[in-house]
Amino acid sequence: MASVPFTVLIVDDHDDARTLYAESLAEAGFRVLSARDGKEAVAIAIAERPDAIVMDLMMPEVDGWDAVRAIRAQLGRRPHMVAVSAYSGDASRALAFDGGFDDFISKPAEPSVIRDVVQAVLRARRASAPTE
Repeated sequence: MASVPFTVLIVDDHDDARTLYAESLAEAGFRVLSARDGKEAVAIAIAERPDAIVMDLMMPEVDGWDAVRAIRAQLGRRPHMVAVSAYSGDASRALAFDGGFDDFISKPAEPSVIRDVVQAVLRARRASAPTE
């Protein structure tokens, strides 16, 4: 029996980044959803319950910080949250982890890096899932 593809939500206010990340993940076999800002991301995450979310931190409307808090309040620790930010120092990385993210990737981020991080995390989750 074929396994159901994992769903990944890409959140970035830059169309090019969102498209590149989504294409790379779709080519790797993921079901990909996308959002332009944190407000849209929260609505999609609650409705669709993705397995992972890759989110830019600095966005208009609702930023990644507020969005991760809202998603965690509704869904708990279930979606694996990956922060993507141009602020790449250790302080930014620590703030992302303290703010509810599980991973941190510095921008500019190659689509292959995004794909590899998401694949590794979700493969590990599938491998540790109980078999029926």
